[in-house]
Amino acid sequence: PYSVLSVMGSARDVDPADVPGAKYLDVSRISFQSGSRVAEELSLGYKDSDVYCVAPIVSNSTQKPSTYDFWAVGINCCSPMPPARFWCSRYDITDPYAHSGQRFM
Repeated sequence: PYSVLSVMGSARDVDPADVPGAKYLDVSRISFQSGSRVAEELSLGYKDSDVYCVAPIVSNSTQKPSTYDFWAVGINCCSPMPPARFWCSRYDITDPYAHSGQRFM
């Protein structure tokens, strides 16, 4: 996987509301605009032995996007039932300086 990821591009200063996200399919590393965040309140979990977790990455805009094209994902790191909680990271998801991601293959 490293050899595949190392030859892929990177994108910087991406607005999560800039859809379609498909235009970033060829990148392995992405940095979002300052103020972007993981929307923990919109996270979901699906339990099938393990809990599979997702939460959209959103911009700091007050306008609701038409689609959510960027997602933070993980296993066994969210609440599958309300209230929504998402902790799929080594870092605090509320940290305003954490705004990058890497493709996982």
